[in-house]
Amino acid sequence: MGRLVSIIKENWKDPVWSKVIATGIIAVLGFILTSLYSLVVSLIKSISFKDAFQTIIDFLSQEVLFNLGIFVVLIILYIVLTMNQLTSFVSNIYIKITSSKSEDVKEQKIELPRATDCSTSLFHQRMTSAFPGIRDVTWFDNSKIALYRLEILLREPLRFKSDLRDFESDPIWWIFW
Repeated sequence: MGRLVSIIKENWKDPVWSKVIATGIIAVLGFILTSLYSLVVSLIKSISFKDAFQTIIDFLSQEVLFNLGIFVVLIILYIVLTMNQLTSFVSNIYIKITSSKSEDVKEQKIELPRATDCSTSLFHQRMTSAFPGIRDVTWFDNSKIALYRLEILLREPLRFKSDLRDFESDPIWWIFW
């Protein structure tokens, strides 16, 4: 049993295996709770445990009637919510194509790029590229290596346009106390 616990502890740090282990834990707990419920029902109703457990299995395998109208509304709602990003992308391309190309380059403002990911995703990508494979607190004694890794983490762009409501304009920030 101790060996199994140590294997689980080792693999829990891995992003994929931690989800596999969590799913297994949820499945085992679900089976245990279903069995306990069946035991209580069998004691209360004076029926066999097998019959009580079979009623739960039958309930879970029943056919469910679902209103097609509600299903269509949910599908349309899903499409509207997911198409928001696509429509904003297409509108930005249309604006770039239709904007006049005759503006002088010197007169143009330096525009911030648009954020293409949420802040947590961008931060995760920067951290994993700057510190690949490092999961624990690690001290870097070599200043050149530390600076190199921080340059990867803090490379441009660090600020984005703030006109998008889906993404933050400052995805990487630090709090100093």
